[in-house]
Amino acid sequence: MLKKLVLSPKCNFVFRVLQIAVIGVIMILEIVQFIYYNAFFVNRLRWSSSHYFSTELKDVYGLKSYYTFVILFTWIDTALYIGLFHKFRAKSDSNILNIISDIFFTAMWLSVGLTNIIPYYKSTDGLSCPNYKFYSTEGYSEFGSLCQAYFGSMISSWIMFFLFSISTLFSCRAYYVTSKELDV
Repeated sequence: MLKKLVLSPKCNFVFRVLQIAVIGVIMILEIVQFIYYNAFFVNRLRWSSSHYFSTELKDVYGLKSYYTFVILFTWIDTALYIGLFHKFRAKSDSNILNIISDIFFTAMWLSVGLTNIIPYYKSTDGLSCPNYKFYSTEGYSEFGSLCQAYFGSMISSWIMFFLFSISTLFSCRAYYVTSKELDV
């Protein structure tokens, strides 16, 4: 049963649908973060909106410009895969393409996950938002919402890493079994 599931072209399709759903959640959380960043840092502290994507804030919220690139690149690739699925599923070399794509995106999402936790390697509070207790008061609720959206996005990025890791294993297994059947 599991062997048939792994070898089915629809298995990769299902993983891609799950991945695009998680990407959608990440995009929403990133937009929410940007809105709350503007409400808190731009309106209260008079910072520039473009500062959100600068490397100066990497110690607070990771590398946002890199994260945004990976999100958009993954979304485009996954949407193209879903849109062109009917053309690829019959091709014998689609397993190799799936393996290469899955390994590439697994590595990219691992790097995103690691850059998202940079602030917590440097924080003495561990895995919590910096100054969260101070800023979570009623007058600073935007900061608390920004922090919650950040954590949601960070968790979702690790989910993407695990989805691509599992997809890579399934793609490798499908390639191994189909290449073994061709040799016989």
